[in-house]
Amino acid sequence: MASLRQFSDPGAKGLTSREHELLGALAFVSHRWGLGRLKQRQPPHGPPRGTAALVGRELSLWRRLPLATTMVRMQSRSSTSPQAPEHTVRFPIMKESESTVFVIALLLILLSSPAVYGQDLSRYRSFSLGTSLANLSEQIHERSIDATTVHERPALIQQLSWWPPATLGPALGAQTIRHIRFSFYNDTLYKMLVTYDGSSTRGLTPEDIEHSLTAQYGTPAGHGGSIMDDYGRTEEILTSWEDSRYSLNLFRFSLSNSFGLVVFSKLLNAKAAAASAEAVKLEQLEAPAKESARVKQEADDLNKTRQDNVRIFVP
Repeated sequence: MASLRQFSDPGAKGLTSREHELLGALAFVSHRWGLGRLKQRQPPHGPPRGTAALVGRELSLWRRLPLATTMVRMQSRSSTSPQAPEHTVRFPIMKESESTVFVIALLLILLSSPAVYGQDLSRYRSFSLGTSLANLSEQIHERSIDATTVHERPALIQQLSWWPPATLGPALGAQTIRHIRFSFYNDTLYKMLVTYDGSSTRGLTPEDIEHSLTAQYGTPAGHGGSIMDDYGRTEEILTSWEDSRYSLNLFRFSLSNSFGLVVFSKLLNAKAAAASAEAVKLEQLEAPAKESARVKQEADDLNKTRQDNVRIFVP
């Protein structure tokens, strides 16, 4: 373990031999983890895709080693100090095996820190999932009453379409977007379906767009699979990014061959799908009664029109 001291925080001073070993083990494992991630993504020729993003995450991890140094020192000293002042925080004495568990737990905390990964899959450009219909309508300068109501029961499902005006200019990248359809579940934005402009993506390969998205959202979670768009068609997923709460998927429309991107909340998307399925069942059950009511209303309207014409008709 002594050879692992080279990996410990070079700025850490006053550490005992045991503390250097604990910190060195933590840094060594994180270092090997980073190298393994790079090797997994290295193509046959040229630099590994996503190297900059991964190096950034590694640097963020190494910047946290001073904090890890402090925690290791506190853990180690708590097990060796025979008497501690009353005002000091006492830590339970750890055995050798418990110290190993401590290092692993600390490593997991560092690797799962949002600052290490830094990608927010709930956002696309300036739009965020969870926004209300009123707030998003104000953001895109549209009227919330223009939203289309898809279902009213058992949950309110609405959609609002937006075609970015040319006046937004290239600074906002509006010229690359042809259309965005925002979907709401009980007044909460849960999905964004982006259709890219064909002229802006002409000649681009899926790898080109994936590379641009990787710079913003990090390493993709996978490739392949399928997804259903808002028009009921099943499309093939090219690349996907996801975490426990959100999913972002690059795909290509089968009819137009243009690129699309769908971003959604996993929880609300599942609730909206279940509510839509239930709404279809309700509509089917209520369809006969609604049809009878429609026929009766048409007959009543025709009879009223007949009575009015009888009074004013001149042969």
